[in-house]
Amino acid sequence: MNRYKFKQFTMNFQKGYNLIELMISITIGMIISAAIMSIFLAVIKSDSDTLKSIRLNQDMRATMSLIIRDLRRAGYNSAAVANVLAGTANPFQTLTIDTANSCLDYSYDVNQDGVLANESFGYRLSGGAIQTSTDTTDCSANGNWLNLTDQFLTNISAFTVTDPDTDGDGNPGITTDGVTTHQVTITITANLIRDTTVVRTITEIVEVRNVEI
Repeated sequence: MNRYKFKQFTMNFQKGYNLIELMISITIGMIISAAIMSIFLAVIKSDSDTLKSIRLNQDMRATMSLIIRDLRRAGYNSAAVANVLAGTANPFQTLTIDTANSCLDYSYDVNQDGVLANESFGYRLSGGAIQTSTDTTDCSANGNWLNLTDQFLTNISAFTVTDPDTDGDGNPGITTDGVTTHQVTITITANLIRDTTVVRTITEIVEVRNVEI
C-alpha cells in the first residue's frame, strides 16, 4: 500500500458527524431534556399542593378540636344535684346558636361554685377568622373576642353550627322523659390565603355531655 492510499484510508475512518446529524442530535437531546424537566416540575407542584393541603387540614383540625373539647363542657354545674332536688333550673344550661352571626354561645361552671358569673363562652365567624370569647352573651358584640385562627394564613369562609330538632318536638336536641340531650353539628370551610384554590371543609358532630333537665 503506497503512502497516498494509506492516508486516504485513515481519513475515511476519522470522518465525524456532519452538520445535519449534529442538529438532529441536539434537537433530540432538547426534547428529552424538556420532557424530563416537565416531569420534574409536575412532581414539585404535586408535592407543593400536598403540603399546602396538609397544612390547611392541620390548622382546621386543631381549631375544630379546641371547639369540640370546650363545647362538651357546656351545661356543667357543680351544684346540679342540689338544683334538681330544689326544683330550680340549671343556670348554666344555655346553649344558643346565632345563625345570623355564625356564632355559638354557651356556659359552664368554671370555678365550681354553682353560680353563673362571667362564665359564658362562645365561638363565631368574623372577618374571615374564627373568634373565641371567654366572657360573652352577645354574639354581635365587639368586646372580648379574639382570633382563634390566623387570618394571614387561612380564610374561614363558613362556620356553621346546628342543633337540630331531632325528635320533632319543636325544640333543639332530643327530649326523652323530660331529659334533653344535644348533638351539635359544626362545619368549617376554609382556604389558604396564598393559594385560594386549596379549599377544605370539615364537619364534626359533638354530643354535649351534660343533659338538660
